[in-house]
Amino acid sequence: MATTDLVRSYLQDIGRHPLLTPEEEVFYTHQVRLMVELRQHEKAIALQLARKPTIAELAFWLNKSEKEIQLIHRRGRIAKNHIATANLRLVVMIARKYQNRNIEFIDLIQEGSLGLYKCIERFEPSRGHKFSTYAYWWIMQGITRAIAQKSRPICLPVYLTGRLNKIKKIQGELSQSLGRSATITEIAQATSLTEKKVIECLRYSENPISFNFPVGEDRNVELGELLETDGISPNEYVDQQLRNDYLKNMLLSLNAVQREVLVLRYGINGKELTLGEVGKRLNLSKERVRQIQSEAIYRLQQKHKGIEFSF
Repeated sequence: MATTDLVRSYLQDIGRHPLLTPEEEVFYTHQVRLMVELRQHEKAIALQLARKPTIAELAFWLNKSEKEIQLIHRRGRIAKNHIATANLRLVVMIARKYQNRNIEFIDLIQEGSLGLYKCIERFEPSRGHKFSTYAYWWIMQGITRAIAQKSRPICLPVYLTGRLNKIKKIQGELSQSLGRSATITEIAQATSLTEKKVIECLRYSENPISFNFPVGEDRNVELGELLETDGISPNEYVDQQLRNDYLKNMLLSLNAVQREVLVLRYGINGKELTLGEVGKRLNLSKERVRQIQSEAIYRLQQKHKGIEFSF
């Protein structure tokens, strides 16, 4: 009951903070950027002095007055707080998607908020992205990391949790399409992993459960029947739009073939296709599609450091 009251109080509190207008978002992110750049200069000067510079020394090196230095810091902190409070509703919206994962809802919100605070200083307005689309990934990463590390008795590395989730998803899809449990070989082919890696990942799964597992009071309903339908809620629609808009911007750094492979593989404009289906569409072998996919993801990871891709 106390937790419910805490969540209710928190939601009421963040509801008092208005959303930022586009003009305010540009202004505040610019103020934060000036503060971040000042800190970067401060670190560079500290390396040369072998110690942290005083405000007077910093002002001298940057050809600014001490008052200007202090003003940049103060305005940056205020702007950061404005951006954070205005986007806490986005944190709550994303956290709601990850409820019932053995972590309290208020804890999910807290982890997502930490992700939000991290991304504010990393956001670069000059790239042309909306802040909300950039923040989405940092918030989601904060929440999913917390789930990976805290929802199991034995913590798994984040990369392993992502791989295990992918395997379970494919395992469920194959079971539904085949009308039986998928074999290790079939799962390996669908996930482009070796059979050995699939077996290793499944061993880490606490309690693997089949989509045919009977549930309900009378045990007459299978788990697979409780999966969500194709219909999506408004929140899910917004999530998809944010995700797709951000992905499309990032994909511009790839060549045409790499871009097309990722668009088809991960359903950015529609249904997700398998390696084989993409190969048929582009007249490429399954192995060549896998290679292009790996090259494209590596290139994105190098260009967008700090963001983890769940491709």
